[in-house]
Amino acid sequence: MKRTLIGAVLLIAGVLQNIGIIISATISIPHFSSWSTTYPSRLWFLIFAGKSKYQSGADGLSLGILFIFGIIMIVSGLLILLIEYKNN
Repeated sequence: MKRTLIGAVLLIAGVLQNIGIIISATISIPHFSSWSTTYPSRLWFLIFAGKSKYQSGADGLSLGILFIFGIIMIVSGLLILLIEYKNN
């Protein structure tokens, strides 16, 4: 029961964290004029890119590490829940 609760909390916290990051990036897309062409879309550029070294001024939100950490939380929570489901 304790591991199930830990898995559920990790899963929900990771999902909420990633949803918050995606929502904050979509809110700031209209206020964003230029972006690097190495990223597939403006959303991913805003999430993963940091401060620009160039004169263009294209700065991202630099939330990539937190986004990856949220994905790790989701996967670990799902893994814990699946292991507990299999054991019961």
